[in-house]
Amino acid sequence: MYPHYEACYTAVGKTTFSLSKDQTLVIDAPQVSPDLLTTNDLVLLHNEQKFELLGRLDDVINSGGVKLHPSKIEDKLSSQISNRFFIGSLPDNDLGEQVVLIVESESPFDIDFNNLDKFEIPRAIYFLPNLVETNTGKIQKKKSIEQALLHAS
Repeated sequence: MYPHYEACYTAVGKTTFSLSKDQTLVIDAPQVSPDLLTTNDLVLLHNEQKFELLGRLDDVINSGGVKLHPSKIEDKLSSQISNRFFIGSLPDNDLGEQVVLIVESESPFDIDFNNLDKFEIPRAIYFLPNLVETNTGKIQKKKSIEQALLHAS
């Protein structure tokens, strides 16, 4: 359901990788374009030929000064949640942002968070009968969180 993010991606041909000042992936593929391509992907750069994907810059949750990558948390939970779900965040007065789990389900069920680090454990879990989607079936995370908050009150 969710990709395993510990996989390394390897450059092909003359393509090389580097990091921007924001620690996002920069691709130099002279055989494709004379321009560098700066992405919004946060990566762990092993060398100029290999990187490991950590998540998207715009998805990072800053909770109590700890930067959390929703895709990494989702990957850890994917083996025990068969329903569609995602990790999101809500504003928090003390932490800045708090981690929340949104699950597509008619009824709540237990989830074991033992394999998560303490900052990754969701402060709230919301179960929605249907996640909000685009016309093409992509989950609209912000709208689903809004719907979950309405559904909970």
